[in-house]
Amino acid sequence: MRRVRGLRIKQHKACADPGALASAAVRQERELDSILQSVVGLLGPVMILVMGGMVLLIVLAMLSSS
Repeated sequence: MRRVRGLRIKQHKACADPGALASAAVRQERELDSILQSVVGLLGPVMILVMGGMVLLIVLAMLSSS
């Protein structure tokens, strides 16, 4: 133990199981992959809607100018 500003702090080494760390890393990687697949899956339809909106604006601009 050491004393820091009137407090006693017990120092110890972190003893984490390497197998647990590996399984946590795999779980987080799978979760990240799942989130990225969802985002990329939604990106396609959103882009179609944006492009459709742009075409609509162009058509409306052409119709209003005549």
